[in-house]
Amino acid sequence: MKDYSGGIGDAITARRKYADKGETPPVAVFALQSHMHMNAKQFSDAKAVIAAGREIEAENPDLYRMEALVELEEGNLAGGLKAINQAIKLKPTTAASYAIRGSIYGRQGNLEGMARDYRVAVRYDRNWSDLSEAVKKVEAIFALSKEALRTLGHDPGSKGPELTAGARNAMLAFQKSRNLAQDGKFNDPTVTTLMRAADGNSDPAHQQDPLDIIKRLMQDPKTGGGKV
Repeated sequence: MKDYSGGIGDAITARRKYADKGETPPVAVFALQSHMHMNAKQFSDAKAVIAAGREIEAENPDLYRMEALVELEEGNLAGGLKAINQAIKLKPTTAASYAIRGSIYGRQGNLEGMARDYRVAVRYDRNWSDLSEAVKKVEAIFALSKEALRTLGHDPGSKGPELTAGARNAMLAFQKSRNLAQDGKFNDPTVTTLMRAADGNSDPAHQQDPLDIIKRLMQDPKTGGGKV
């Protein structure tokens, strides 16, 4: 692991110099120090520095963003989402905040939310353009799944990944048959299960179209539709 002690020491020294002059350190110093503590896996120290920064500015979006990152490093997705939502509320034009929230949504299995926030991040800052590839992958999954629903007589809707009532019911039935969380959405567990089942039921010798495989799976989700 990289040694962050030097950087942490520099931040502490900077804070002390401001204090010695009777001045208030900028919140950015606290955000930077907490980030280095986080990278060093010193999560309690990172949180303590964030708390100290809030004594200067209670509602600072950078500190909420750092809190979200620390919570994520500790595996607390709910805590991370709560913090990043507040950062976005305070400053809704920061690309990094949307990138972080999109990542949280992705880890929660909410592909729709992930794609939406990644698009916003890229719109605010082209330096996040690498997220566009993730968005394209998700959109391809949406398109394939929606086409499968459409061929089964369900209208998935024309905008984004949202589903009409009939298509949503079809997705709910598939989720129920596979013991998945039933929300009727294109979330990661549903898509992953669908794709794995499709892979398991395809016959390479016949070069079957993936769309036909998915159609068969959704028509007979309990058995997986058998070999196609």
